[in-house]
Amino acid sequence: MNEIMIIKCDINDGDYITETINITDNNCNVINTFISIINHIIAQGDKYKQAPESSWIHGIKWPHGETSKDYELETMYGDLLSQDEIDIVCETVPYGDYGIHTIESIRIIKISEEKELLK
Repeated sequence: MNEIMIIKCDINDGDYITETINITDNNCNVINTFISIINHIIAQGDKYKQAPESSWIHGIKWPHGETSKDYELETMYGDLLSQDEIDIVCETVPYGDYGIHTIESIRIIKISEEKELLK
């Protein structure tokens, strides 16, 4: 049975980029580490969540690239994550042309059957 991970990130306040990663024997250790890091961030509560001026909260703040403005990942997450862990997340999430500012969603899907509709 195959598994894929789909990561959706906000690149510009409502413009999204999605990365689909096949989970294989070669990358499962990195994927498992990535999932552990994300779970560790989520366990911290609202501190690392993206909160716009409205009252709703979505995603995890992850300012990476030109969209990061004045934020530094090392400053934001240095008390929580090692540099290696920050690098794993940066290498796993999609980047786009200018980077991202929020990890919106992460899904893992088990694929039991695949049909090719167009070649």
